[in-house]
Parts: sequence; C-alpha cells; structure tokens
Amino acid sequence: MLMMRCICPEDKCTACEACVVVCPKKCIQRQFNEDRSWKLVIEEDKCIGCRRCEKACPNLTKPYFYAAKESYAAWRTDFSLHMQSASGGLASVFYEYAASKQMWFAGVFLDDKFEAHFRLTKNMEEISEFRNSKYTFSFVGTVYSEIIDKLKKGENVLFIGLPCQVAALKNIIQMYSLKGRLITVDLVCHGTPAPIYLQQHIQFIENKQNQSFEKCYFRDAKFDTSNFAYTLYTHNSKEPNYMRYVDQDDNYQIGYHNALIYREVCYNCSYAKRERVSDITIGDYHGLGSVEPYLYEKKNVSSMIIHTEEGQRFVDSIYKEGLITMHKRPLEEPMIHEKQFNHPSIAPEARNLFLELYKKEKDFDKAADSAFIKYKRKNLIRRTLHIRQIKTKLIRMIPRSVKEQVKVILRKVKG
Repeated sequence: MLMMRCICPEDKCTACEACVVVCPKKCIQRQFNEDRSWKLVIEEDKCIGCRRCEKACPNLTKPYFYAAKESYAAWRTDFSLHMQSASGGLASVFYEYAASKQMWFAGVFLDDKFEAHFRLTKNMEEISEFRNSKYTFSFVGTVYSEIIDKLKKGENVLFIGLPCQVAALKNIIQMYSLKGRLITVDLVCHGTPAPIYLQQHIQFIENKQNQSFEKCYFRDAKFDTSNFAYTLYTHNSKEPNYMRYVDQDDNYQIGYHNALIYREVCYNCSYAKRERVSDITIGDYHGLGSVEPYLYEKKNVSSMIIHTEEGQRFVDSIYKEGLITMHKRPLEEPMIHEKQFNHPSIAPEARNLFLELYKKEKDFDKAADSAFIKYKRKNLIRRTLHIRQIKTKLIRMIPRSVKEQVKVILRKVKG
C-alpha cells in the first residue's frame, strides 16, 4: 500500500501545483476529495526530503500580500470590442499590449473536452481563445515551468490568473535566479467548481438534445456579457443551440452563481481579502458611484486595483497608448461592495445536500435536480412576475440626475 502524505493542511490545498513543478523526483500525485476536486499528496517511498515542495507551497511559505495603492474604474477604449467583453475587457487589452511589446503572456482557454487550461504564447491570434470568463477550475499544466524558462532567458512575461495561481508562481520564481520581468494580474474569484461538473452537465444536455457541442460561453457577447448568458454551440452553428440566463433553471448556472458547487477549499480561501499577491487586480465593478459621484461609462466597467509600482507602470503605459480609459476612484468603493475583498464565498445549506447526492449518484445533474429545487422555485416566481424586465424598465425610467441625487443622500446617511 502506498504511503501518501499531504503537503499542506488538506482544507487549504488549492491544487495550484507549485509543488508538482519543483519536485525533483516527480513524486506528487492528485488525491480526489468527495466533491471531485483534489489535493496534492507525496508518495513517501519516493520522497528524498528536499522540502522544495514546502518552499513553493503558498500555504507553508506565505507569499507577500500588497496593500492597494490606487483604484480605477476602467474599460477598453475600442467601443465595439468593449461591448463584446466580459466586464471592461481589460484582460484582453493587457494581452494585446503584451503581444505588441513581444512579451509572453499566459491565459486560459477551453479545450475540446471543456476543460480550462493555461497556455503561454506570444501570438496575438490566440487571444480570442482567452476571452470570456471560464467558470471552472483551470489546469496550469506546464505553464509555470515555461514561464521560469522565459524569465531565465531575460524575456518578459504577463501572467493573468486566479490569486492562488499567482501566489504559486511568485513562490516558485523566488527559488530561481531570473533576468526577465514578470507582471502578475489576479482576477477577482468567487470560487471554481471541479471540472467534472461542467463536463457532466454538457454531456447531459448533449444526450438530451442528441447533438455534440464544440463551444461553450459563460457570458456570451451575443446577448450582452452583463446578462451572463450561458450558451453552447455545435460545430457549424452561428447561433447557440442551447442558451440559458441565470434565472432560467440551468443547473450549472444555478450552482455557480449561488456558490453551491465550488471546491471545498474555495470556501476557506486565503486570498479573499483586500491585500493581494499580484501587481494588479481586475474584476466586475460593484458599487460604482456609491462612495463618490461618478458621471462616466457605467456599462461593462471593470474595477482595476493597483498594488505595486510595477503594476502602475504597466497600466500607465497601456493608458498612454489610448488602449484603455480609466478614472481614479476611492479605494474603499470597490472594497466595500465586492464581497471577495472581505471574505470567501459562503456555502449555502443546499450545498451539503448536493454533495450527499453527488457522492451517491456520481452525476452532476441528478444531484442538482434535487438539491437546487428551492432556487428553481424562486426563478419561477421571478419569471412569472417578470421581475427582471420590470426592474430594468423602472431603472431606465428614472432620470440620471435623480439617481445621482439619491446616491448623494445615501452617502450622507452612511457617512
């Protein structure tokens, strides 16, 4: 029987794979949890006790957390591309700028198995695959090792990933003598589901419709990315063969947007706080104009928070080339309204039922159909009463000047 040992506390292992990269004996394996996520464990009989894995692990060797320096409301300047982007489209602009400067850049794409994987490239044409949110766990593969290789040669790299992945990369690079420049950007993350959930869900829909899908979008630009339309396309289709909004009873939409299906470690996230491990943090802007008056673009706007001088120089260079529009905002504004700057996602009670059923059924949709009944009832009420449409119409009817006056009053009440 193999003797296996966890590298860090089990409830803290994010499967970032920093340990896998630095292990000279390749004796680290995945060990699956009940929710079908996994932790990383050492094969004791192969381990030579070098402890490189412990030096790389962000749970055992804590990375440096930076306080926020500046906060901006920002979006890409090109209007047509801006409207096709999730949030303000900043990640795509960062990639494009990096490509124009002959930097390497790492982004995430969905493969033909609907798994999310990192890829390191210089190719501008590959950026389209990195666009749009990926609401599933992303495999780092060999990207850390590739980045180390480029930095050793004195080449510059842009890495955009989740906070736990940025922390892993930063720990790894401390173990090497490097010449190149690394810019890190972390995405505000609420949690990631085990990849098998998405795969099983798409398989369920394929079986139901008797067709195979090749493309999946979580915020399809055809329907305005702010509407979070989940779509699936067959090989030649120009229109989606399956499309559901958040309130239309798609099990994956319900599970993801209600924090029901994240990996267990995500509910204990060490990075869900205001101090960050990256040079720059980007995400949807919540609470825009709530702390200080704001009179600019409000549709598809990103929150962009700068933590280091390196990050500020990078952003300033992009701004000077006219690729992004940005307006300085009070630091506390995005911090107050984005929950992930204050605490990890909180698991609802229905998550326990989902896990119990999934353990028994080993089938995402069978478990979700029973566990998510309460959420589907709420969706039915919303659809029956047309709550979303009525709310949108009412908001549009209120003059902007009145909205701003209300915000001023609310600020005074809160202050």
